[in-house]
Amino acid sequence: MEARDALQHAIEANPKLASPYLRLARVSQSWVTGMPPPRTKMPCLKLRIASYPEIYLQQGSTRFRIENLAGAEESLKKALSLDAAHRLTRAEYVLGMISLAKGDVSGAKEISRIT
Repeated sequence: MEARDALQHAIEANPKLASPYLRLARVSQSWVTGMPPPRTKMPCLKLRIASYPEIYLQQGSTRFRIENLAGAEESLKKALSLDAAHRLTRAEYVLGMISLAKGDVSGAKEISRIT
């Protein structure tokens, strides 16, 4: 709770800085289900989003946890398309978990060969 409050203050101090939004997404992921965290509208989603593929990773991971498989898959594929350096290995892992949840074992195996 203290971290969330500190990040809210950082956002209020400089709403154009994306890093507090990313950290807030890690500690309070309610915004991915359609509701922004308290007092925050997540304008970083409009700020050079290609520079922050982790936003889509956080969104996809949270959508997977709430069993929104289609939304999770969409977000994770977007994250991977923006991750030219291939740093988001967790996105590939969660995509594999989505394939397993759908009963697509061969799809999960294919994803594991890519990584």
